[in-house]
Amino acid sequence: MGIVGSSPTLVIIFSPLTLVHVMVAIYLEYFGRPMGLWRTSAKLAHTLLEVCFICAWSAAFSLCFDNFFTSLIPCASAGSIAWYNELSRPELTLPNLGRNKGGVGDTLCDYQLALICLVGVGLVTYCINIVISLFRIFEKVKSYAGFRPTMPF
Repeated sequence: MGIVGSSPTLVIIFSPLTLVHVMVAIYLEYFGRPMGLWRTSAKLAHTLLEVCFICAWSAAFSLCFDNFFTSLIPCASAGSIAWYNELSRPELTLPNLGRNKGGVGDTLCDYQLALICLVGVGLVTYCINIVISLFRIFEKVKSYAGFRPTMPF
């Protein structure tokens, strides 16, 4: 427990919140007005919430990498972390936890690598989504900027 680090726990905390956010967005998109027709303030609030999720998943992504490179299990070779870390790894106190082919440590390292990939894909999709949301906001603001009401003087 905790031998890899805290990244799996953090992902377990963020995942339900993300699922709720995505399900609400899908519900609003299909059963409400499309996001392209939302008021600008509502779009900005939704985009700000997406920025919060991007920050959370960025933190999880960096923690996943940190746990992969600095965990007690030697997932990464000592040479790959020597350029920034001059501290040696602590000694393993549990038997059979090393990076033996097919061992427990090898499986945990593979799971941590899969977690890095999963969080990375989620982060990329959130970034693509925010680009689309910002494009919608800019298009709406641009269309309002071209509108000049005439004054009846």
